[in-house]
Amino acid sequence: MIADEFDMIMEIADSISVFAELEHRSQAFQRAAAEAIESSLKLVRFFRNQGIRSDVVHVVYEKRMAQIQAASTVAELNEILKPAKPHYTGNGFITGPYDVPEEEMIFWSLASLKAPLNHDASERYMELFRQTFGFDIREGVPQTIRIQGVE
Repeated sequence: MIADEFDMIMEIADSISVFAELEHRSQAFQRAAAEAIESSLKLVRFFRNQGIRSDVVHVVYEKRMAQIQAASTVAELNEILKPAKPHYTGNGFITGPYDVPEEEMIFWSLASLKAPLNHDASERYMELFRQTFGFDIREGVPQTIRIQGVE
């Protein structure tokens, strides 16, 4: 747990620098960015409190901060604030432009603790798991588990 607390402290420090980079933006944009940053910090704290692996949670944090930094309007920041909500079409899931796959995977994982996922939801969860970790758990677990794209 000390490592999780250290990660949270580092993310708070990093988020301050992200916000500082926005000093030239309008007050409305800065308010929306502060809200998006605060929301992201609360989300990653919630995930860690649920026992989610800190390295996966940190990827969610990094992707959300990158989105905040890349945003150019208050409307974009308001969309970034929203949690990942894939839309089921009957033929699969459609995600929004600001959805973070690792965040969606965590939500599916947490949902599965409350009730069994139906077939399509389970397949979506497994797809996100493969994207995140690079293997299908149904085929066995490698000795070393790493997040794809993270050194």
